[in-house]
Amino acid sequence: MAAEDIRPMVFISAKSEDFPYAEEIYKFLRGKGVPVFFSRESLPALGNSDYRKQIDKYLDMVQHMIVVASSVDNVLSQWVEGEWGFFINEKRSGRKAGNIVTVIVGSLNISDLPPSLRYYEVIPFEESDKVLKYVVQDASTHADMMPTKERATEEKPMPGTLQPLVPIKNFDLGYVYHENSDTSSMQVRYFNRGPRKAMELVLDFRPKTFYPVPPKFVGYAIRLDPPEDWRCFFDNGYNLSFEICADSAVKSINLEIKRLSDPRNVNSLEEIVKYSVELTAQWRWISLPLNDIAFPNTKWTHIREICLVITPNDLADYCGVIKVDNLILSKAPRN
Repeated sequence: MAAEDIRPMVFISAKSEDFPYAEEIYKFLRGKGVPVFFSRESLPALGNSDYRKQIDKYLDMVQHMIVVASSVDNVLSQWVEGEWGFFINEKRSGRKAGNIVTVIVGSLNISDLPPSLRYYEVIPFEESDKVLKYVVQDASTHADMMPTKERATEEKPMPGTLQPLVPIKNFDLGYVYHENSDTSSMQVRYFNRGPRKAMELVLDFRPKTFYPVPPKFVGYAIRLDPPEDWRCFFDNGYNLSFEICADSAVKSINLEIKRLSDPRNVNSLEEIVKYSVELTAQWRWISLPLNDIAFPNTKWTHIREICLVITPNDLADYCGVIKVDNLILSKAPRN
């Protein structure tokens, strides 16, 4: 079959400086049998000198996109931004239903990315093998391409003896989302608290030149990757526990938990918990029994995100600070 007759599933977008990283992902996916378009490898094989026309053709054809970037300048370079911007617009219009994943390299942080990319999946380059599950949509057809650990998670609940305290992974690797794209409405900082790093959410809901109306909400999402099965925790009466405090300007915060209703689609987020927590100036433990805070008939499989959400109603003033530490699942309430 000629190269131009192969319909790719995935488009890899990267600036030339990031081609070595992109090429590793390309070779990994091709080794798993995934058809991929990557300009450095694919264009010479096509034998067509009109490269821009060919790129547009395959950009329109693919189901999924992977953006690889090691700096803000690279991810915002003319051609790269044009490619991921087109893909996101296609998703928002309903013309594409696939996933877009950004692989960040080196010192580039999630918070450095444009909001449109932060909204979707972001993976460190060191864990770039995880892109496979976001670009293989038909689990029945491609089960042999999914990591063994992931298949086991899909097939059965977590086995074994439960520990009394189970830390939430990636607590400090979440992302901020803003209802009105005002990135200054919430900033995330970290500080040393004993042997650990705790998190500080700095809020600024003041009207600004380009955002005269404060956001309806801002949030910090801790993303569980891969999604987790919490049925054992629910069945055994576990709590979602954390330490928290705030200055006098912040009255409360809203806890939300979301799962994937379709584990093959990272955009199929379903809210299963929404709970308001009152805050004080002193550090204190909050322990919320999963049995009490869940919506009726909740399924505790494919847990994807734990979100801390603040609205203007949660503030006594425009600005405030919330501090959070030790997010865990605990058998007994913490105090």
